[in-house]
Amino acid sequence: MWSQYKINKNGLDGVLGTLERQIMSVVWELGEATVSEVHERIESQISYETVKTVMARLVEKELLLRTLHKRAYVYRAAISQETLETQVSRKMLDSLLTGFGSTAISQFADLLKERPERLEELRALLSEIESE
Repeated sequence: MWSQYKINKNGLDGVLGTLERQIMSVVWELGEATVSEVHERIESQISYETVKTVMARLVEKELLLRTLHKRAYVYRAAISQETLETQVSRKMLDSLLTGFGSTAISQFADLLKERPERLEELRALLSEIESE
């Protein structure tokens, strides 16, 4: 589905291109949409044909599903935004732990010191794990 993560981008922008991310956001918001509907909602000077091509690529990447309805394809997400975020973050974390081991854990701990609200989230999750 995706093979690289752009470390200079945050969230799903790290795995999806800008237009891919805009398209997925529109489809997630609407539930299902035609190319025309997506094209209308994207705030840019992107042509209809470009949107159509990118949506076809998102089908190939298995992020969108499409069905022919009358004479137009109707697209819907093959995966929820939450599920995609979970899969991407898990793959990234696994890659960091495999590639950098204790250095990655140490850096993670340092970042948590800078963000106390996230440290509290981690404590709550660890408490849940320990009580299982």
